[in-house]
Amino acid sequence: MIRRRGYLSLMCATALSTVGLCATAHAQEAPSGQAAATLDEIVVTAERRATNVQTTAMAVSAFSAEVLERSQIDNIEDLSQMVPNVNFGQQFGNARIAIRGIGFDTIAPGSEARVAYHLDGVYISRPSAGLAGFYDVERIEVLRGPQGTLYGRNATAGSVNILSRAPSEDFGGYGRATLGSHGRIETEGAIGGGLSDGLAARFAFRTERRDGYGKNLTTGEDADNRDTLSARLRVRAQPSDRLQFDLIADIHQEDDSSNALHYFGAGNPNRTPVGVALGGRTGPNYHDIYSDVASSNVRENWGLQGQIRYDLSDTLTFTSMTAYRETEYRTQTDLDATDAPLTYYGQHENADQFTQEFQLSGDYGDFNFIAGAYFFRETIDSGLTVPFNLRVLGGADRVIMGQAIGGQTETDAWALFGQIDYALTPDLKLVFGLRYSEEDKHMDEYAQFDTVRTYSPSNPIIPNRTQSIDGSWSAWTPKLTLEYQPQDNLFLYGTISRGFKSGGFNVGGMQAPFEPEMIWNYEAGLKADWFDRTLRTNLTAFHYDYSDLQVTKVVGNVITTVNAAEAVIRGIEGEISWIATDALRFDATFSMTDSEYKDFATSDPARPLLGVIDLAGNRLSQSPRYTFSVSGQYDIHTETSGIFSPRIELYATDKVYFNAFNRDVAAQPAYELVNLLVNWESPSGQWTGSVFVRNVADKEYIANAFVGTSLLADTVVGVAGPPRTWGLTLGYKF
Repeated sequence: MIRRRGYLSLMCATALSTVGLCATAHAQEAPSGQAAATLDEIVVTAERRATNVQTTAMAVSAFSAEVLERSQIDNIEDLSQMVPNVNFGQQFGNARIAIRGIGFDTIAPGSEARVAYHLDGVYISRPSAGLAGFYDVERIEVLRGPQGTLYGRNATAGSVNILSRAPSEDFGGYGRATLGSHGRIETEGAIGGGLSDGLAARFAFRTERRDGYGKNLTTGEDADNRDTLSARLRVRAQPSDRLQFDLIADIHQEDDSSNALHYFGAGNPNRTPVGVALGGRTGPNYHDIYSDVASSNVRENWGLQGQIRYDLSDTLTFTSMTAYRETEYRTQTDLDATDAPLTYYGQHENADQFTQEFQLSGDYGDFNFIAGAYFFRETIDSGLTVPFNLRVLGGADRVIMGQAIGGQTETDAWALFGQIDYALTPDLKLVFGLRYSEEDKHMDEYAQFDTVRTYSPSNPIIPNRTQSIDGSWSAWTPKLTLEYQPQDNLFLYGTISRGFKSGGFNVGGMQAPFEPEMIWNYEAGLKADWFDRTLRTNLTAFHYDYSDLQVTKVVGNVITTVNAAEAVIRGIEGEISWIATDALRFDATFSMTDSEYKDFATSDPARPLLGVIDLAGNRLSQSPRYTFSVSGQYDIHTETSGIFSPRIELYATDKVYFNAFNRDVAAQPAYELVNLLVNWESPSGQWTGSVFVRNVADKEYIANAFVGTSLLADTVVGVAGPPRTWGLTLGYKF
């Protein structure tokens, strides 16, 4: 077991040795044959203002559009393999993003994530937004660790910030097309420029179509195919040097079968899953399925946001961000994951949210600050239906209305926040931040369990139980940071911060509200460049004290959330970049994490005879002990044909459990993935191309799994990761 003292000792030793090494490297002449190329200076807005990532006191990974293109990354799943301590999965159309062992681990409709997702500075509440994909981005930032002061709402694990490319008065754009395995056809492009003096616009789009990674061997239809369309229009007006307006409209649509559930085994060692017991067939591999129900995924997300930036003076800036978003989706899949005609699972969600944020920031040399106010309002109408055949209860062959739960949840949240940075000396800076958050929630819910009426989609819901319930929670989330920069190429920091995720309800669960969860983060970081900025090492050590964390399980046919008493998470992580020569570059990331529940005891619905089980010492879900990635790229310059860049990428992760009970039936053993690419750029730089193979070894792995309802004898179902894929991309910039 990794102990906190060991982490801190390692960080201190590393810091001392790095100070000496950086000083030596700074004083030395570059070795003979040293590469002329240097690592880029990356500007991020993780602290709500532009800063160099190497002097930003938090663990943040930033990716430019060029970096994403060279690795053929256009979604959060592929991006997660390049960020230390990030785990990704999906279920029922929602992204399960976890950072440092904290993520989205519930199957209840209308639930909220612990990783905040922001698009151009605006928080997007619905976890489904994380599956929309990337296109025409300026930069993506992944912030690891609680962001309770500047970001606040549901950022206990961190934040993913998507920053789209802003329009300029210069005409330009690009187009890109990809053809690949499984009938893959993708297009992406953007065009923009000045419309008049001080007015510019940019339009961008992305489409993705491909056949399924597998087949439904019962119906002959695809399983896990994709059919999406995304578009965005961004308009910028600058009536004066001090005033800037941005209007951004975006839409994302899907209509496919990307949410098929796969059979992964029996959750109860003493019971055979009902579908299998009644003669149903299960998929012969990780991608093909036998299902009597056609899986479907239909959704539409759209939003409109307006931003105003006004420089009140040379040192003082006012910013306003106003946004409205709507989400609508329907998903259907076979809950028993066999071709026995027993049941299906349907989930729906209609949500709208309004956000308003005001910021006032100032920069006065040794002193700078940001202060703000935030308001959030959301209404979610969500629910699920599970009609089933009476055969699962030993009765006649008749499909009845079965279970249906749903309700409407209304949330009003507001916050006041501020952060002050003060330079105590030229090398030493003190940062203090504080946020007060308050959330009020109301829910009207219903639950039906009907074993009498024959199922028909037109039948009305007749609830057995209803409930109207309210909850209100508030929290102070401070941050205290000490920054030390003894020289230009070395930066150290220590941070104490707090994160907060409000309490809430399980729609249809008819339970009392679950309580908020809190997290204290103690973090130390070291960022260093040396050898004329050809080698970069960023290291972080952290320790979390996590209280009242919300854990979800299925009890009978009811999704229930309980508050675990306490958990502790500690770890170290790093990012390394090295330009070995003008042509050769290496990048690597690593993380080592020890997470465990403390004083947490509960029963396992899949093994009721065991009674209450002591889970102290169990690892948190989505929290592998280690992850690492390494990539290498070599540029081959030719006089007439441009630059060819062979590239190899390796990602590896330790075993991942998908629930608190740490059972192998709902876990993915350690595995590795290898990607191979050859990128090309024409002599003019306008044409680009790529030939790529992802998951070269065709590794089969589980991206997510859960133990289902006891009605079906606790069948383990879930989602499989992508198989080997290959493709060819050709692009043109103008």
